[in-house]
Amino acid sequence: MTDPTPLDLAYAAADAEPERDGARLSFYARLADGELFVLLAREAVSGGAIEPRIFPIEGGPVVLAFDTEARLAGFSGGVAPYAALPGRVLAAQLQGQGIGLGVNLGVAPSSMLLPPEALDWLERNRVGYIFGLGGNKVLLARAAPLADDAAVSRVAGAARYSTSVAASR
Repeated sequence: MTDPTPLDLAYAAADAEPERDGARLSFYARLADGELFVLLAREAVSGGAIEPRIFPIEGGPVVLAFDTEARLAGFSGGVAPYAALPGRVLAAQLQGQGIGLGVNLGVAPSSMLLPPEALDWLERNRVGYIFGLGGNKVLLARAAPLADDAAVSRVAGAARYSTSVAASR
């Protein structure tokens, strides 16, 4: 068993206090801010577009992502193409496409499925962009114009994907 990752710890805190919005939002902020390793359908060409592998499941199609390369390799059983990118960029790319996100499926305590509606909500509410300001109307009003600039800058700046092949460690 490996040590818990920051995502595992945030998930455990949210799971321990499901009625506490702050713990749940902290988990989603961690997911948005963290680097995720997305399983690809094929190796990406340098500088080209990535094609996440889409898994058809009963609740609708999902893309799979993991918070460590080792977890991706554990799931895939060995060598697999992947792209590393921030969670918020992945959520933005999946928004409105009717595709959910499977996080750490079967390989971690933070294993979960996010339906497409959840990804749309995360992006629409910019969870992680202005985390902590939601209850303060004055600060939120002052931060709103900056939040749009930050969202565009972060997505544009994260558009450079690093791809590699995960090998079982």
